[in-house]
Amino acid sequence: MSIIQRSGNTESEVAQTALKTMATVLDSCPDAEVKESDLTLLLSLIQSDLEETGRQDAPFSLLRSILTRKLLVPEVYDTMDRVAEMMVTNQSSKTQGFCRDLYHIFVTDYPQGKARMKANMEFLARNLSYAHESGRKSVMEMLNRVLESFKQDLVAQYANLYFLALVMVLANDESSKCREMGANLLSTLFERMDSEQRTSTMTIAQTWSNEGAKPQLRRVSIQLFGLFLPILGQDGKTYLKELLKSLMTVLQSVASAFQARQSDEDVEVAELTGDTKEKLDEEWQLAHQGLSTLAKVAKLFPDTLTDFNRISWTTVFSLMSYPHTWVRIAATRLQGALFAAVPVAEPKPDLSPDHPLSLASMVEQVKLLCNQLRSENVDAPFGLQIVKNLFYIGRCFYLHDGTKQAGATFEIEDDLDMEEVEEGEEWEGVGNSDVENANDNPKESFSTTKPREGTPLGWMFSYLSRGANIAMHERQAAREPKSNWTERPASIVRWFAAMVSQMDASSIEKYLPHMVAALHRIVSATKLRDDSQYGELKTLTLELQQLLQEKVGGTKYSYLYSEAQEAAGLAKVERKEKETEKASEQRYQSRFDVKNKRDFRYIRLSEIPLLLPNAVTKEN
Repeated sequence: MSIIQRSGNTESEVAQTALKTMATVLDSCPDAEVKESDLTLLLSLIQSDLEETGRQDAPFSLLRSILTRKLLVPEVYDTMDRVAEMMVTNQSSKTQGFCRDLYHIFVTDYPQGKARMKANMEFLARNLSYAHESGRKSVMEMLNRVLESFKQDLVAQYANLYFLALVMVLANDESSKCREMGANLLSTLFERMDSEQRTSTMTIAQTWSNEGAKPQLRRVSIQLFGLFLPILGQDGKTYLKELLKSLMTVLQSVASAFQARQSDEDVEVAELTGDTKEKLDEEWQLAHQGLSTLAKVAKLFPDTLTDFNRISWTTVFSLMSYPHTWVRIAATRLQGALFAAVPVAEPKPDLSPDHPLSLASMVEQVKLLCNQLRSENVDAPFGLQIVKNLFYIGRCFYLHDGTKQAGATFEIEDDLDMEEVEEGEEWEGVGNSDVENANDNPKESFSTTKPREGTPLGWMFSYLSRGANIAMHERQAAREPKSNWTERPASIVRWFAAMVSQMDASSIEKYLPHMVAALHRIVSATKLRDDSQYGELKTLTLELQQLLQEKVGGTKYSYLYSEAQEAAGLAKVERKEKETEKASEQRYQSRFDVKNKRDFRYIRLSEIPLLLPNAVTKEN
């Protein structure tokens, strides 16, 4: 103390060492006493050093020792007010960490009056909306410590205060990290609530879920259900009926709005306006949160998935084509959860077309899943989920092939999306040097069958084979290919492999031409040999070829593969002839247009006899 008093400040190295020694003495010697005047001097001196990066360690160590010893002087409270402010406003994560440690000791162990404790708790709640993200994150880390360490009665006293503050974070915070932390804190808070407070909180969430005019509030309420139901466990069954009703209302409203926009010719213009864009942002978030909460409900109560009266699977499936990737992923995962809950079986003929396990519905689901593979945002996990869902449907169709119904006429409407892609496969702007293969139009593939013929599984093999051909065509024609271009053909190859592993040899032979056509198209794309992604795709394809040879025999497979090569060669010759004929017509038309432009001039009616001697005039 003598050294510190003589120094007058804590800037010198000697003074810093003295502060550290003082902290060590207070920690190590319980009998050591500090005069109130000396403690007041120490606290007044170190306040100026708290924010000085080079001199922080000694003041923080001394302050921790003072708090641990519970030394009482008014300046301690003033100093801790400053520490609390630094915990929020300081931009150094290290300094914020020091402050959180000290503040936690202060609010949990240090003597606090009722008014001061209320002020401390309100300070934390108020700063959950602090302007800078780093400050909000620091406050939430501190709040997490408080909720975990406070006694039950103290948590209950401030539960409503923090519930509303954290809901505002969940609804309005621009930072995804802060929203995630806020959600975790709400879960922690709900766990610490007593049964009466939990009931009250769930009632509030139910009330918000019925706010149709406030989609943001509905989204938050749905998210709250998703957070709280796992904590309630089986006790949450009380709220299940109303929750499912609210979820379906939300998802159906989003699906209806999406379908209305699809039929609106001016949708692109509307999306450019600020108000519409904001509404679309709210819409996809509402849809994603609704699907995510429904998945949590299904995990907690598996029987819900097969409660077809409460869950509209037609609505869920319609969101598999929603523009936002997160919504599509959530809907596809929910579809996978349904398939996991229902054993593989042939589609029953007596089911309505809207039933998710009916033949008609499964056909539409195949189209939706395949269309998702065309997205630029499909990554490996999402692609694997799509393959799993297609595999389930494929096994159901395989069982259908062995029934009496398989011989019935199988009719299906043409897929407009697939037809649009195929019709667009013209070779405009692509020369012969740009494309290696001849069999570039999937419609000319020897394996393509009419979509209205055969069995559902035959149609599915044909449909996916065309999808693989189109994907390879798009890659070869593209000058700047998509970064994930292999996901579509690779997923289709994986589905082929999965189905082959489940089928007997005679069944495989029926659909082998479809697979061989796609595999030949991939393996023979030598123009792409410098593409690293193509190398992985080709390796996967060769592995499937080996599996097929083991299943059906090398002779049978080689025969069909040679047929594919021959068909590709014939298609190449035919395509070149068409291209030559088209180029000749274009050159002729070009010369004709130039000649007409040069000779063209306006002619009066009276001049016609002079230009055309044999022209019919008014007189003759």
